[in-house]
Amino acid sequence: MSLDLAKIADFGDASYLLDQATTASDGHVLIPHDDVVKVLQQAVQNEEKAERLRAIQALRYARRRKEGLVDWRFQTAAIARKDLIAWARRQVQKYSKQI
Repeated sequence: MSLDLAKIADFGDASYLLDQATTASDGHVLIPHDDVVKVLQQAVQNEEKAERLRAIQALRYARRRKEGLVDWRFQTAAIARKDLIAWARRQVQKYSKQI
């Protein structure tokens, strides 16, 4: 998710707004942009080389797109592995509306 619609324009015209209240009340965790940046900065400073390089790239993307994250807490044990992506897409769509 992004704090700035203009920063994610390269993904195309379809943009969605996350219903943050419903997302949080259903037990999913919203991770704000500032927290994402802090964690990635810590990884850049403290991790081994390969992980540090991934963190540097992720930090570039997070800053450029003003990204935050949603830690989805779905129960997926009963979902067949082959169906998981389609199932998750349907679940996530319930929390957003097109703008």
